[in-house]
Amino acid sequence: MYTYNTGLNSKGWGLLVSGSSRWSDEGYVPGTYYSSGSYLMSIEKKWNETHRFNFMILGAPTVQGRQGIAIQETYDLTGDNFYNPYWGYQTQNDGSLKKRNARTRDNHKPYMTLGHYWTVSDKLEIQSNLYAITGKTGNTNLNWYGANDPRPDYYKYLPSYLLNDQGTLSGSQIITNENEYNDLTALWQTQDPNTTQLNWDGMYNANYKNLFTQNNVGGNPDSSVTGNRSKYIVEEYRLDPRHFGLNSFGKYQIKDNQQINFGIHISRYMSKNYRMINDLLEVILGGC
Repeated sequence: MYTYNTGLNSKGWGLLVSGSSRWSDEGYVPGTYYSSGSYLMSIEKKWNETHRFNFMILGAPTVQGRQGIAIQETYDLTGDNFYNPYWGYQTQNDGSLKKRNARTRDNHKPYMTLGHYWTVSDKLEIQSNLYAITGKTGNTNLNWYGANDPRPDYYKYLPSYLLNDQGTLSGSQIITNENEYNDLTALWQTQDPNTTQLNWDGMYNANYKNLFTQNNVGGNPDSSVTGNRSKYIVEEYRLDPRHFGLNSFGKYQIKDNQQINFGIHISRYMSKNYRMINDLLEVILGGC
């Protein structure tokens, strides 16, 4: 953390700046990470003995990989109550493997304010502020169409899916394929990442092999676009706030033991809530 404060100089100007950062490549829960910073800048001008002006901006941009909630069977198989199905390994350009989390949170909503401090008299003081809050909050998630469910803890990918209930009085179960059941159970118990985690490379390959031609583009029968159509994407749920307001507060000292406080607050809040594509997973369309 770094902070610098000039105090008021002889011309009535003052500056305060502060910043900090903290991060973690991975938290206690596998696949989670955290990167956050904070900043503050305040500029003040003392106009005279009765008027002071101040501008301030502050914020804390944060990006983090999130932890998932899985069913009890996955916790029992892995022997790990911190099992996280949201991440998987992705092959990098140099051939190395890197953990990637499908559910990330990206938040940054800076706060700005312009203030006026007015000492009307020894008995009356008024403080007024204009403020604005903007920015975004984004949460990513996998989505897919015409493809297998990519979630490793999907019920069809668990050993229990291979069990059938005969419906007898004892409620006993038979195993449809004992070898397959034992092999799958062993993969979960050893926490094989090809079984227990997301398969990013598999999703990229599925998109790469999905050649598709879209005809009648824009209503034109002679227009078409050919390219790899995404079966898997990373989408983002966005909330973009726009909050503006004015508040003004004052106090009037009637006597030593009597004081009147008054004020007004006006605000307007708007937000855009929508979904957008965050990553097509290497799909690039071309025209023809």
